[in-house]
Amino acid sequence: SKFSIFCISLNVPKLNAQSDTIQNIQYLTNWMDSIEVAIKQKKLDHLERFIENHYALAKENPEKYSLDGWIEQIPKAAQSLWRIKDTLNTFSLLKPMFELEWAPLTDSGMNNLGRTLNLLGVYQRSATFLNDALLSYQKALTVFNECKVVGTRTFPVIYGNIGNTYRRLGEYAKAIEYLSESDRFSQGFLKDPQTSKGDLPLLISDHITNLNNLGLALSNAQEFGHSTE
Repeated sequence: SKFSIFCISLNVPKLNAQSDTIQNIQYLTNWMDSIEVAIKQKKLDHLERFIENHYALAKENPEKYSLDGWIEQIPKAAQSLWRIKDTLNTFSLLKPMFELEWAPLTDSGMNNLGRTLNLLGVYQRSATFLNDALLSYQKALTVFNECKVVGTRTFPVIYGNIGNTYRRLGEYAKAIEYLSESDRFSQGFLKDPQTSKGDLPLLISDHITNLNNLGLALSNAQEFGHSTE
C-alpha cells in the first residue's frame, strides 16, 4: 500500500491502524509530501503525533530509527511558507529535539539540528520574538559545541546572531561581547591558510556585517550611556 511505502521511507513500523494520524497521511508516498500536505491542510497536530511516535522509537533504538531526515526536511518545508506564523508553527514540530534530547541523531543530524535552531532564531528575531531568538541561538551554540565537525562559518554566524539580538534588546555590553567573539572567529579563519577558498567570500561578507553590527553596538552604548565593561 502507499502507506507501507511511506513507512518504509521513514524506516518506521506501521502504527495502530485506528490512528487518526494514519487516516490523514496514509495516502502519502514519502515524508516530504506528508509535511507539505499536513501544513497545507492545517493538520500539524497529526504530523506532530506521528513524529512523536518516531521519536520514541528512535530513543529506544537510535541505530535503527534515525531522526536525521525530519531535522533536515521540516526546516525546508517551513521556509517554503509565506506567513512567518505558519513557519514558526512548522518548526515547533521539532520541539522534542529543540529540548536538546538529541541522542538519536548522528553527527550530521546534530549539525542539521544546530543549523535549524539558528534558522529558527532568525525567524523569531524577524518576528521580534527576541528572547525566543536568543534561546534558539544559545541552544544552537550548545549543539555545535557537541559536534565533532562544524562548518567554517558556524561559530562566527552564531555568535554574530546572538550579539546582534542583544543589541536589539538594548543590552549593549553583551552585544559587544558576542560580536567581538564572532570577529575573533572570523579573523582566525580568514588568516588560516587551511580555510577553503570557496568559503572566503561568505566569510568576508559575514566579517563585514559583523564589524558593522559591532560598530553599531559600540555607538549605541555610547549614545545611551551604557557601560561596555
